[in-house]
Amino acid sequence: MTLGNRIQEIRNEAGLSQEGFGERIGVTRQTVSKWELDQVYPELEKIVLISKVFKVTTDSLLIDGIDTFDVKYDSFVCGVYKSKNSEIVVTNKYTLYFYASSKHLFGVKLYKGFENNKSLIAIVERDDDLKITKYAYKFEDKVYSNDENIKQYVGEIYDSIIIRKINRIEKFDTTSQRIENPKVSEIGIRKALIIWRSRSILEVDDEKLEFFITTPKKDYAFTIRRDNDNIYCCASFNEPFDLGMRGGIQNFRIRNYSGEIENKDLWCNSWCNFITNYEDQEKEYNFEWLVKKYTDDEIILNGCSGDEYRYTRNSNYDEKIVECE
Repeated sequence: MTLGNRIQEIRNEAGLSQEGFGERIGVTRQTVSKWELDQVYPELEKIVLISKVFKVTTDSLLIDGIDTFDVKYDSFVCGVYKSKNSEIVVTNKYTLYFYASSKHLFGVKLYKGFENNKSLIAIVERDDDLKITKYAYKFEDKVYSNDENIKQYVGEIYDSIIIRKINRIEKFDTTSQRIENPKVSEIGIRKALIIWRSRSILEVDDEKLEFFITTPKKDYAFTIRRDNDNIYCCASFNEPFDLGMRGGIQNFRIRNYSGEIENKDLWCNSWCNFITNYEDQEKEYNFEWLVKKYTDDEIILNGCSGDEYRYTRNSNYDEKIVECE
């Protein structure tokens, strides 16, 4: 738990909105939101005031919120790190780095290796003013790209100092060991979707790169298809429920389709908004993917435009995401 998580917990226990919580301690709703996102930390006097007003000890704030600070001391920690212009997912094998260089220039980098020793294997950058999306990725000894200048980034060494300068908002462990997931009949559809989806998967060849990772809180996708420059990158909040899954907030998206699909369609738009607090607002779901059919070992959801989303109990994965001890 981070300091921001602890403040949010205290506010929820008091039954207050961010605005109501802020009024009690003399700050704006925006300040409370930034505290809860761990974008900024409260001053010591505000921590003391929260302690007095809500009758909690300062130790319960600072000690329970220690994950906010221990990133400075840990040499390597799996998790999600976030700032106002970036979001970074770190596992043992991969680092997926979403970033915005400016309001209209943003991109995604995928590094592969072990812990902090990783190198860049794929990159996508979007210029939303010019409506241009560039990509490059490596398969075996060859680099595939649609732009010569962006190829130079492939092989770039991952700089782990980046995450030491921003806040960790989620922590988890990963393992490459085979884990036998429970069956649908044992835990139900909703819980099965949550557990089965918590993993990372990379598939790459000379025609495409596909990387997916689902943490306990969010879904991340990074795909490139060379046949007609179909590119899709996103960070989104998807929530399983008893009959399927709801697709909610996306605070980052690059979607560049060509060929038969027209980029003028609304659902082909690209954007980034790393400030989005996807945990603390009434969720507006854009899609619902309902269960089409299922067995003990497989769940198939209806996807977009007739697609299917298939989740298998013990399908191949690069890493399984597990709860921290």
